[in-house]
Amino acid sequence: MGFLDTEARIGRITASSISDIMYDKAPTETYYTLCMEKAYERLGIMKPPNFEGDAIVHGNENEPMALMFFEIETGLKVEKTGSESEFIKYQDFAGCTPDGLVGDKRGVEVKCPYNPAIFLKQSMLKKQEDLKKMGTVGKKYYWQCQSSLLFSNREAWDFVSFHPEFYKKHKFMGRLEILSVMEEWEQILTRLYEANNYINKVVERVLNKSTNGTT
Repeated sequence: MGFLDTEARIGRITASSISDIMYDKAPTETYYTLCMEKAYERLGIMKPPNFEGDAIVHGNENEPMALMFFEIETGLKVEKTGSESEFIKYQDFAGCTPDGLVGDKRGVEVKCPYNPAIFLKQSMLKKQEDLKKMGTVGKKYYWQCQSSLLFSNREAWDFVSFHPEFYKKHKFMGRLEILSVMEEWEQILTRLYEANNYINKVVERVLNKSTNGTT
């Protein structure tokens, strides 16, 4: 992810965090935390970057290899990857950075779990509903793919699971096709507009207090 991509994300709700606002009955603490994070970004306040642990480093190191073998396995050409990846803006408050794009109808999201057991769980999924039901992490990945479809206006997203040792020894990787669901796009948009309005109110309150010199 380059500098311009990082800059473009400031203050926007991205696909990777969409699940935080997809509550069932009432906004959760996670929902409000994300809104506050986007509010302080819009106010020009930035927090230090997070320390990259072993799992994150593992994922970053293996993503290019996963995409290469995905191309070999499928015969598809993946573009806009790595340093060439780009942030796709959706209106003025959301967007996504796909791990790769295929033509003008598909996208790719790559996950390289550090834990082999997690990789196997992801690679065994057969239907997109299975990913959505696979706990908090699975739900997060599902909404990430579904919102990426919405933001990029594409028809299908490949959720790719990769572990270097499994591919080295068994030529095995996971691929789950996520198709666009119009009803869920409507749910995402409803939550996005609601969250964006809340974020704007927080920003307005801070700016008003700053202007009036009150606390």
